[in-house]
Amino acid sequence: MVEGSQLVAFNYLANDVSNSLSESDRRILLATERWTTPGRLAARLDVKEAAIQRLVRAHCLVVEGTQLAEEDERFALEWEWDLRAGLFHLSTKDQGVASPERDEEMLNERIATRDPIPLYQTNEGCPLVVPMRRPSTQTGTFRALARRRTRRSFTKRRLPLQTLGDCLYAGLGITGIYIDPVPGYGKLPVKMTPSGGARNPYEAYVYTNRVTGLAPGFYHYSAFEHSLGLVAEPPLPPASELFGEQEWYDTAAAVVVLVANFKRSMWKYRHPLVYRAVLIEAGHIGQNIMVAAAHHGLATAPTALVADRQVEQILGLDHILSSVVYVVAVGAAGNAPDWGRYEKHPAKGGAARRRR
Repeated sequence: MVEGSQLVAFNYLANDVSNSLSESDRRILLATERWTTPGRLAARLDVKEAAIQRLVRAHCLVVEGTQLAEEDERFALEWEWDLRAGLFHLSTKDQGVASPERDEEMLNERIATRDPIPLYQTNEGCPLVVPMRRPSTQTGTFRALARRRTRRSFTKRRLPLQTLGDCLYAGLGITGIYIDPVPGYGKLPVKMTPSGGARNPYEAYVYTNRVTGLAPGFYHYSAFEHSLGLVAEPPLPPASELFGEQEWYDTAAAVVVLVANFKRSMWKYRHPLVYRAVLIEAGHIGQNIMVAAAHHGLATAPTALVADRQVEQILGLDHILSSVVYVVAVGAAGNAPDWGRYEKHPAKGGAARRRR
């Protein structure tokens, strides 16, 4: 891509940006559609071999036999959506995070230099406003929904295995099967969350710290069997190292990791828009997990910050065709105060009114 008057190359498979590429660099890149040696390429283009090696170090060129070259080949053969979805898929992995101090510094700078943006919109100015009665949040489903909060403080109380199972079942548990809605289409799993085309692209893995009856480790949740299978035993990195250096994940009883298997959705859908649908599905699943946890009086803390390569290696995931999309920590709420002061909504229902 061109940035101002500079040519910029972005290898999103390696997540690497190379600034200020020259016209000679462009000629080299255009001439390397097939494998060749640096010496032969330099002689053919009448350039110095050092220029080619520089592009190799910048990941603009890949070396045959390396992991990056293997992934590049697999991406070209197996990624069925176009480069728009591929760019987002791979370039958003392994994003670094600022330290808490730097994060606070940037927030204070933004507060000092930018006017705040309204985070909700009213119907002020509409010619007709029709109020509705708010549902009670004291009983039933709405009670659990109203109790859901992101909490970044957990106690050391152990999480019962049955309770963890309830949360996983609410998000991913398979409740039934549709068989051949189209002849030859096969069996489609049905869950309590919607899934585009019933493709069921998500698997869950659970990092356990303090779950009754489970040793610490990484477990795979089988949504069909409603069982946990051990995938990785200690020693494991601290949860905070895997999930954005957020220290509160170290004190959670369990951390649920939602992994998308894009091949399941690619099998039916060829348009890259479906990548968006897969990401949206993680929100459905995560919310069900968190509401089930709230029903049991537990705290949850979701995040999208992940050390992708590290988690993928531990769990044996496919870097090209899968991705950790969403993470939810679960545990008993600690005593640390919520972020800011909470006030109940002051409004009450009333009669319809027309603006004049």
